[in-house]
Amino acid sequence: MARWELTVDVSDEWEGFQERGFEESVKRIVDKIKRSGWRDLTPYPDTFDELVARLESSSDIGDFNEWWDELYDLADSDRVWVATF
Repeated sequence: MARWELTVDVSDEWEGFQERGFEESVKRIVDKIKRSGWRDLTPYPDTFDELVARLESSSDIGDFNEWWDELYDLADSDRVWVATF
């Protein structure tokens, strides 16, 4: 069984994505990720910064999903659980 170093809970933001709208939802998700402490534990802080910045600047859901997948891969590597439900 996996041992997670950190949990980043974005489930409220994820659940209300459509109601809040794209830009507001992305803003809230990115804010939670930035405040989570994840950057302090990753051995790849430059990669973390780049992925979060690209996620934050996503212009549409396709762009967001592309960067979300990359960030999720980093989360697995860093043993960070990103809770979306």
